Order: sequence, then C-alpha cells, then structure tokens
Amino acid sequence: MRSWIQTCLTLLLITFSSVIYADNFSTIKQLAKKGDVVAQYVVGIMYQQGKGAEKNKPIALNWYIKSAKQNYILAQYSLIAMYQHGDGIEQNLQQAQYWYAETSKARNLAVLNKQQQSLKQIMSLLQPLAVNNDTNAQYLLASLYANNKQENIANYWFLRGALADDKDAQYYIGVTYGDKTGFFNTMQAIYWLEKAAKQQSLDAQIVLASLYEQDKEIAANYEQAAYWYEQAANQGDKAAQSFIAGMYRDGKGVPVNKQKALTWYEKAAKQGDAFSQYNLGQMYEMGNGVAYDLNKAIYWYQQGAKQGHAASQLKLSALQGNPQ
Repeated sequence: MRSWIQTCLTLLLITFSSVIYADNFSTIKQLAKKGDVVAQYVVGIMYQQGKGAEKNKPIALNWYIKSAKQNYILAQYSLIAMYQHGDGIEQNLQQAQYWYAETSKARNLAVLNKQQQSLKQIMSLLQPLAVNNDTNAQYLLASLYANNKQENIANYWFLRGALADDKDAQYYIGVTYGDKTGFFNTMQAIYWLEKAAKQQSLDAQIVLASLYEQDKEIAANYEQAAYWYEQAANQGDKAAQSFIAGMYRDGKGVPVNKQKALTWYEKAAKQGDAFSQYNLGQMYEMGNGVAYDLNKAIYWYQQGAKQGHAASQLKLSALQGNPQ
C-alpha cells in the first residue's frame, strides 16, 4: 500500500513539475512577444537549435531580428553568422555587413544595464528547469552564461547536458577541449565530438573530420577524416562535399574514385562552392576521370570567376585567349 502511494505521489510530482517547467518556457515566449530583448534572443536560440521548440531557422532569424533591432549585440552577432554562412537561410553578405555596423549602437551603457536586468529574469526562469535535468534549459542557460563571459558556470551546464546525451552540448564540450587556448585535450575533444557526430551533429562531423585530417597533436587518420566528411556531405554541407570530393579524387583515406569525386564536386558546385567549381573545371579541361569537355570546363570556371575565385579567373582568361 505504502509503495503504491509513493508511486502515485512521485507521478503527481513529475506531472506538477512538468507543468511548472513548461510554463517557464511559455513565460519566456510570452516575454519575447511583449518585446523583452533577451527573451527574443533566447527564443531565437530555441528555434535555431531546436531547444524547447521545433528547429526552424527562418523563425529563429525573425526573433533574432526583433532582438537585434533593440540593439541586443548577441542577437546581432547571431544574425551576422546566419547571413554570412547562409545558415538555414539564403546567404546575404550585405545584411551581414549591415548588422556588423549596427553592433556599435549596442555598446551604450544604459542599454547594457537594461539588458542585464532582463538577462537575470530569463536565467531565473531557466535555472529550475536546468536543475531538473531539462537538457534544453541546460543548453540555453549554458549559452547565456558563456555569452556573459562566465565560462566556468557555462561549462558546468554544458557538461551536464553532454552527460545527458545532448548532442549540441557534446559538440560544445568537444570544441572546448579542442581549443588550444583553453582546456586543451585532443582525446577528450574527439571523445565528445564523436558522441555528437554519431547523433548527426553536422558541426561535430566537420570538426571531427578536420581533427583527424589536420590536428598535429595526433597521428593523421585519413580514413576517419574521409568517413566523417562523407557523413557531413550526406547532410548537404557544401564544404564537406568539396573535401570528400578531393579525397576521392586523390585517394586520400579512400580508394581513388573519380566518379564519386565528380559527383561530390558537382553537388558542392551547385550550392555555390567556388573551390568545387574550379575543380570541376579542371576535371573537364584535363579529362581527369571524365570525358574531356572544354565547354563544361569554361562554364564551371565562369561560375567560380563570378565569385572572385582567382584561379578560376586566370584559367578562364587563358582559355578565352586573353592572357593577363
């Protein structure tokens, strides 16, 4: 009888806690709708990372814009990154430059003091969720501490999330260990990045591949580098597609396979990767693993040249009979 009562009380407590914690997320969203600058930024993170909301980069962008227009510098930096890298949205370097210029307005002392009060309120809403092992809240709270230059507390919450198998927290911890200016430990970096990469963290897959390929602290492992670049390439990342294409072309970590090299270069080139456009041009010009086709070579050199790729411009000039 006592066991049954304890079970009922436990279930009631869990249900009651869930309602309270769900209300805290709801409160943050309501504050954002009412114009709270930090809440708007946090809701942006929620949608960008899929933390407490379904991942949706365009919606994240809209919330960052609302916050950035109120001179919240962290939202402005998030906008710069999204526009610069085309993170879930169309790349727009003009918008990135615009928001970079706007960051100067966010350094006003009165503005910063008002934002600090809002930050404390948002953190107080996230704290009980994080303590109760809500990994979304742990990640959001850790991010706010990190942005507030409180790295030790941030790392504590990121590690809590990583131990609870949150891939984004695992990625952050992995990158922290891989940072040669901080808690540098390559093997710990690989440990956490692999955990995140196995959960399809695109960023973790790319960083992990780079570590295996280039890090001077460990012996190069081109097979592992190729494996993780291809995993990231399969998720549509154009840089990873370009890297794995080169590895198939040169037989680095994988058997030489010019057809796969061509396929991956084409995928990256069609996404606007200038380096891949140049390499496609070379393959067609030299008949390297593909039938010689000067028209296709010129086409891809033109695409690279339009983006200011110097080698493409030189090749194009030479092929069109206008040596520089």
